[in-house]
Amino acid sequence: MFHRTAGRAPANPHKTAKIALIMMDARRLSWRCRTLILSGLTGDWPRSNTEVQLAFALQLKEALRHREAQTPDELDRGDALGDILDRFLREVEAEADNFILTSILLLDGTVLRHGAAPALPAAYCAAIDGSTIGPCAGSCGTAAYSKKPVYVTDIATDPLWADYSALALAHGLRACWSTPIFDDQKAVLGTFAIYHTTTSGPDQDEIEAISDITAHVARTIQWSRTAEDMTRARDPVIRNQ
Repeated sequence: MFHRTAGRAPANPHKTAKIALIMMDARRLSWRCRTLILSGLTGDWPRSNTEVQLAFALQLKEALRHREAQTPDELDRGDALGDILDRFLREVEAEADNFILTSILLLDGTVLRHGAAPALPAAYCAAIDGSTIGPCAGSCGTAAYSKKPVYVTDIATDPLWADYSALALAHGLRACWSTPIFDDQKAVLGTFAIYHTTTSGPDQDEIEAISDITAHVARTIQWSRTAEDMTRARDPVIRNQ
């Protein structure tokens, strides 16, 4: 998911501008594809796997910082949390070098509610909305219950998915890596999940990237709830609802 290639920027300013326009048109391509285009234009190919991994880590961090920096203004203008989380996930999916589907579920008591999932089938999202957490409740329900990451590499055979595998497989989902999202007091806010259409498990670089993503999402959820609390405090009608 998160492996990348990187190239150095060209020195010629005219070539830089031309490349920038090409890359803007290629925004929907994966980061790897965009970098290969850039490398082909400049003749500057990556030198090592270490450089590749470092370049991607920096690229992802910058993309997440940029997305998070927009969140306060989005909350101020009244954007719904679901819409903001959707934008976060679209950014993550755009940076992947292969096809992934991401999801955020929000914990409500002992059930998980839909937060955002821009690429998952709507029917699947509706079916799992309101599912109860527990020790054997798929990747997300188990992660929220255990307060630990749950990386299921094969939904078809993993016992954690016994009650949900038929649903997931019907939608072409074969692997699911889920991580709890915590607030500042280490209470579970929800889960962030990455689905794959093939069986697979994360490596250490991907686990670190997932940790970075969940940290950004946690801050966004907490800011949103703080904004809601402030609105309720100011508005007696909302406060009494």
